[in-house]
Amino acid sequence: MKLFASFTCAVLLLLFASSSFAQVLEDDEARPLNVLEINDGTNYLSMDKAVPKGNILLHFWATWCGPCKEELPHIETFYQELKKKGAADQLVIVSIDTIPYKDVVSFMRNQVNLKELPTLQTSPIDIPKIFPIRGYPVSFLLDKERYIVAKQDGPINWSDPKVKKRLFDHLQLDQ
Repeated sequence: MKLFASFTCAVLLLLFASSSFAQVLEDDEARPLNVLEINDGTNYLSMDKAVPKGNILLHFWATWCGPCKEELPHIETFYQELKKKGAADQLVIVSIDTIPYKDVVSFMRNQVNLKELPTLQTSPIDIPKIFPIRGYPVSFLLDKERYIVAKQDGPINWSDPKVKKRLFDHLQLDQ
């Protein structure tokens, strides 16, 4: 039974990894980001102040999440591409860990070997009140009005040309 569960998890991860934000939601409600408190390493502020205006890609992850750890290096590569285009702030990474912020950053640098991928941090308790979340990692495409345009449960294949095109199009960037 344990082997079957492991196999099922592996198959689901492969399906998620190859998907391209297939879950488009018909959402008639903007996300009230002002109710989420975010730690940026220096300050605690409401998420609406921490997130730039315009279309964004919002990604939630955790240090205890195996698929999150595997995905982070690929997110950092995508972040570097956005940085070259002057759009790095349109990718918002948020840890939902309860450990101190400095430990989250230490984990990213020392455990996952990330060089500069930034992260914010929030409490996992309030996230499901605002976003439809079944597990982590989870990513959302939000438009400039903060409506969900699309959602991806599970990891993303960040190097897939179709996925990158979808993300760049949403962020209104040339590929």
